[in-house]
Amino acid sequence: MTTRIKSGLRISSQGMVFDPSTGESFIINPTGLALLTLLMEGAEPEEIYNKLSLDYQVSPTEFERYLLDFLSVLKSLELLENDS
Repeated sequence: MTTRIKSGLRISSQGMVFDPSTGESFIINPTGLALLTLLMEGAEPEEIYNKLSLDYQVSPTEFERYLLDFLSVLKSLELLENDS
């Protein structure tokens, strides 16, 4: 599962996400910031889980559910690249 985050997004270390193509901005929590940063780096779900499981106690099943929920939110905000 490769997820491509919309190019051009600007993200601050405090969790402010700015989409210059629309002028919209969003604030995400530290966990969302970690997820978004790893996704932007091209990390796959297993790699993301391995990195985040060091800081968060979550089962692989819970992680998968949370990741899918997060991706759903990103999609609704139009922050994922369209597949061509």
